[in-house]
Amino acid sequence: DRKPPVRWANHLLARAAVMRHDLPEAATRFEREGLAFPQDAKDDLRTALDIWREIEAWDEVRSRARDPRYRAVSGPGVRVALAEHDHDWSTLLLWMWPASFEGVGAWPIGLAVLSGLLWFLIVSQLGRIAAPAPGRKPLYVAAFLLGVLSVYPTLVVITLEEVGFGLRQIGEVVPDAIFFVFGVGLREEACKLLLFLPLLPVLRRRGSRLEALTCAALVGLGFAAEENVLYFQNPDVSVALTRFLTANLLHVSLTALAGLAVYDASRAWNRSAELLNATLPMVVVLH
Repeated sequence: DRKPPVRWANHLLARAAVMRHDLPEAATRFEREGLAFPQDAKDDLRTALDIWREIEAWDEVRSRARDPRYRAVSGPGVRVALAEHDHDWSTLLLWMWPASFEGVGAWPIGLAVLSGLLWFLIVSQLGRIAAPAPGRKPLYVAAFLLGVLSVYPTLVVITLEEVGFGLRQIGEVVPDAIFFVFGVGLREEACKLLLFLPLLPVLRRRGSRLEALTCAALVGLGFAAEENVLYFQNPDVSVALTRFLTANLLHVSLTALAGLAVYDASRAWNRSAELLNATLPMVVVLH
């Protein structure tokens, strides 16, 4: 407790406090270490902030978010956490997407870009991108970019589900099955379809089911490529490998099925209910 303290003393006392589940004391000790040695113990400040968020000491979090000494560790994630607690929707909508990339390194982004590029080549070749069809290349690129943008409304829905309805994974079979079907599967497929819809007038004018199928697939790929960034930063290699081999194909396939059903329904109104009722629930459940 002396000023200045001995290096490591407060860090060790903080770890001891964590072991005896005295989290407020742990946060205080981590903060003392971080403020006393800002160049060497920056992670201790970050840990203190994380503990205050965990125990929902929002007044402590708010005061640290305004403290210039915390600037290096108080990023978009802190703003989003405070906005969720305060129901400050404007701040939440502004910072939720940047917060999802907080702490992401270069190699997860590089791996996600490589994976997305390889799958873009595969899907676009299946969609005959090299055929003499004017406007096909920019159409496919636009579909991929719309897929990337579909992550944002998904984050909005996630926030509404968690903050408004308390819908989240809890580790029990039946509630988690409901969460993954009516939470994860429904929201992701719905948001991908939402960003596929701007392409529908163009696709109807062009009249090609192959282009509709390919554009829907590329929307799914764009979503998967952006989402992969967060999975690829997991230190467990098996997570990244499994994601690399499965997620792109799954998102491509499911969104292709759903998007083509929407396209066909838009061209055959008398069969629209039949097409959508047969396809969309299947896609959500498979997801």
